[in-house]
Amino acid sequence: MSSTLLSDQPGFTPMIALLVGMLTYTRETTLEAVQGWTPDELDLIPDGHANSAGMLLAHMAAVERIYQLISDGHPDPDSALEAHHWPGLNLGEQGRVEIRGRPLRH
Repeated sequence: MSSTLLSDQPGFTPMIALLVGMLTYTRETTLEAVQGWTPDELDLIPDGHANSAGMLLAHMAAVERIYQLISDGHPDPDSALEAHHWPGLNLGEQGRVEIRGRPLRH
């Protein structure tokens, strides 16, 4: 587990270091929670209508990417978002179809 959650980090202001620490902690604990899951486990949709864990992980990655583009001041973040992120951003039926069979490292 990261020891940088509430500590100063070289190259960052104190507030940005705190944000980086929280984001790092979120990533580490999320990956730890699903470590060793198979693609079938990541694809499981509990009630048949919700989102799978794999879909939610893809959603987190897509949202992070779109916010990176926005934060960097990209003039049109939607057009810059890579095609492989759209199913994770939209979820729903597109996510159920396209976000399946992927290993965790994907």
